[in-house]
Amino acid sequence: MTATLLRLDQVRKTDNPNDQLIAADIETIETDAVDGVDFLTGELSQIKRVIHGSATGNWFDDFNTDFGGDASLKALFNRATLEAKLAIAYRLNLVDVTVTALQNWMELTSTGKPDKNIAIASTKKGAVSAQLAGAIGSHSLAEISGADALHPKNLVQMFDGSTGDAILSDGRRVSALLQVGVAATDGSAFGDSGNDQGQLSFVRPNAAFNDLEACPVADIAGKVVVYAFSNRDSLNDMADVEFRGDLDAVDPSGITVSLDAAYDGGNFMTVDGSDVDIRLADTKSWIFRKGSGGAVLVKILRTDAGTADQFLIDSAVDLFTVKAGANDFWEGITVDSNGQDMNLGVTGGQIDSSGLAIVATATDVAVTAADDILLTTGRQDTPIALDDSTVGAIGDLFSQSFASVAAAIKYAGEHGGVDMSLKLYTAAGNFAKGDNIAAAIQDITANPIDMNTIGGVTQLVFLNGRLMVGGNGTTKNDIYAGTTPASGDLKVDFDKGIKTGDVIISVVLKQ
Repeated sequence: MTATLLRLDQVRKTDNPNDQLIAADIETIETDAVDGVDFLTGELSQIKRVIHGSATGNWFDDFNTDFGGDASLKALFNRATLEAKLAIAYRLNLVDVTVTALQNWMELTSTGKPDKNIAIASTKKGAVSAQLAGAIGSHSLAEISGADALHPKNLVQMFDGSTGDAILSDGRRVSALLQVGVAATDGSAFGDSGNDQGQLSFVRPNAAFNDLEACPVADIAGKVVVYAFSNRDSLNDMADVEFRGDLDAVDPSGITVSLDAAYDGGNFMTVDGSDVDIRLADTKSWIFRKGSGGAVLVKILRTDAGTADQFLIDSAVDLFTVKAGANDFWEGITVDSNGQDMNLGVTGGQIDSSGLAIVATATDVAVTAADDILLTTGRQDTPIALDDSTVGAIGDLFSQSFASVAAAIKYAGEHGGVDMSLKLYTAAGNFAKGDNIAAAIQDITANPIDMNTIGGVTQLVFLNGRLMVGGNGTTKNDIYAGTTPASGDLKVDFDKGIKTGDVIISVVLKQ
């Protein structure tokens, strides 16, 4: 057996160092350790816990690489020292200020100016302000660059002094740029005059929403506003409520600055649980346009000037189409009210106007009734029906099938009613004996003229007032059936024949 001798000034190195003791074991090392090796094991385990905590690791792991960067206590201390770091938060000035009439800039004085010092440089605490190229007094787009062109660091948010609502210009939110004179003293308090005086230049996003532009004078002049300016301060000196986001009720990110931005972000709007309440003041409009600044498509206008509230559709609209299966106008509608009123359903089930014409330029007008059509005029002051249940339909009168009311009237005029009918024919040319005279009399098959069988005769034929004796193909007599008897074709059997202008009258004694 070999013995290892150690000098008294040497400490033996452990052959199996253990740095994985848990906290409870390390806590008892001082009382439970047998020798220095046991005590060293506790020290190594505690170093491992300083680096990794209860996670996997070793006492010898490199602080500078294991965590993607320096994780030493010195580095952690430096990173944790945030008290002096400067940050920008909106600070609300609760004083109402009035924008000068007919102008879009506003000089700040007295209690209307920021309650913090001027902060031009990025190292200065106070109200972030851009220097003008000259003196205070003219609108300017001078700014200190920020996250993007729509959010410079000297951006000021604006609110209506009475309602707290955003102020809009052509649907875009109005904000402002805080500015000081060209020779302003950085870090000094705002003055009431000179270069250290502050001013607000009112701006809005441009139509493309990629930069700021001057707000038109008409959209801001004369308004009473409150504003929230951009205040730079150290985190240590900031009040805790400045980080809540509701101190000034603004949205610094600009995501909801306008409905246009919201639409671009998702192109739809969902309303759940509550009604959408859009309120219009007197003479104000809700307008839909063809693009930015384009022609008006639809305008809802409120007006209290002695007339009813109006819903206007601008004349730029050539076609207004509603494609629902059934569109319900609850109390009816009035059209052409600028000329002659035409009411549809204003009185239930009725179309009325002081003058009314129904015109179809390319097809027939069809009028259909489940029972009857009643006609009334100023003289026919009691309704008269087009037909009735006793007489029957017009198309079926006289045991006929008429295609029109006119055809039924013509038939009655020509045939004399149901007991006697008459037809008059005037020859337009000369017809010799035996020539066919087309449609000279009434239907011969239904109304015989053959007097050889006298009992069957129902149709009498007169030529220039003289009664003709009817015959047939065998015994022709004066007249007999022509080529098409059903059409009233006729032939004569006398040498004189029919001359131009001769009049033939046929009388049917029954139908």
